[in-house]
Amino acid sequence: MNRIGLSAYDYGIIVLYFLLMLGIGWYFAKNKKDAEDYLLGGKNMHWFPVSVSMLMSVFSTYSLVMGPGEIFNHGWEWGVFSIVPQIFGIVSVLIFTKFFFKINAFTPFEYLSLRYDKYARTLAALGHAWSSVFYAGMVLLTSAKIFEAAAGWPCWITILIVGTVSIIYTGTGGLRAVVWTDFTQFFIMMLGIVALIVTLCRLTPGGAVGAVTYAFQNGHGLDGFKRPEFYTLWPYVRITFWAMMINYTMSGLGIGLGQMTVQRLIATGSLKRAFRAQLSSFFIAALVIYLLDFIGFAVYSYYAQNPDPAVTSGDLALFRFVATKLPFLMPGVFISAALAAAMSTLSSVFNSDAAVWLKNFYIPYINPAADNKQQVRFSFFATITVGVLAMIISLAQWAS
Repeated sequence: MNRIGLSAYDYGIIVLYFLLMLGIGWYFAKNKKDAEDYLLGGKNMHWFPVSVSMLMSVFSTYSLVMGPGEIFNHGWEWGVFSIVPQIFGIVSVLIFTKFFFKINAFTPFEYLSLRYDKYARTLAALGHAWSSVFYAGMVLLTSAKIFEAAAGWPCWITILIVGTVSIIYTGTGGLRAVVWTDFTQFFIMMLGIVALIVTLCRLTPGGAVGAVTYAFQNGHGLDGFKRPEFYTLWPYVRITFWAMMINYTMSGLGIGLGQMTVQRLIATGSLKRAFRAQLSSFFIAALVIYLLDFIGFAVYSYYAQNPDPAVTSGDLALFRFVATKLPFLMPGVFISAALAAAMSTLSSVFNSDAAVWLKNFYIPYINPAADNKQQVRFSFFATITVGVLAMIISLAQWAS
């Protein structure tokens, strides 16, 4: 695979992106009067940026290349189900969110102490907190490996830079910084996606229609639905209809119970605005998913009709196209888009885990009489600690 050839101008764009994220964190640094300000944005955040942040919190660099790569390699069977979790996410929010508003919660685990006891709450919160740290480490390492393959960046450098910048702006500005950096990162990501789509439409025979038509005519559409094994219950088939429906349905129903989602919905200040945020996030997610699916169709159609011996799989094809076909400055924009996808997830984990540690451990067990200043200070250091642990886990996995 040809690595993306980044010029000094491309690196300038990437540096500007990092400075922008740090600037947003610095701008919101003054909004730290109490834990509600720091972790819930004062419960007065507009539902639309929150809806974008909800999408970006679960959208990583891997997500950016997985959908197009799957279509290039196998077809659209996997991708066509990608909207299912978003649909069930709306149902989940309608069912569960009202309980969290009623008890004035910061985290979903606080409800467990009312429904069951403090031990159920503590155990669930502890499991979530540690699994989130490992999840952040995995996201960081996966992103670093993608950048290593795409741009030749050493993994450890990517882990340190991306992790450190994410920690600084998240710790400095709290949830407001997380939401507004997510909002900004979304548009940077969309700029990279649109630049890629425009170039693909210009170079692929037949344009947008030709790209999709050719892919469907050559077995990279929905041919899997015609195969009997797609509907089997046999576990050794790569993907099946029933496995995907169960997986996506359950993950969708869990959206309304996830810490990152609950925290953002509570930050809107009302159940009505929370539902608007979730509904808006659904439509935005659908747009992004189908744009990425189109990229998969177009990349496949382009290389199927313009063979390149260096292209052997979907992710290689995508980066090969970015490296050799995007116009001036666009490789830097695309890399910035990929960085945005990674950092939005990391900042969300760092901030949400800080809320979990504060509300489920620090206040109940360590300092029940903590004042506003102490709660903010603990949340700040918890954010930094979670970020550093994620970086250590990522570096340890890379070194092993």
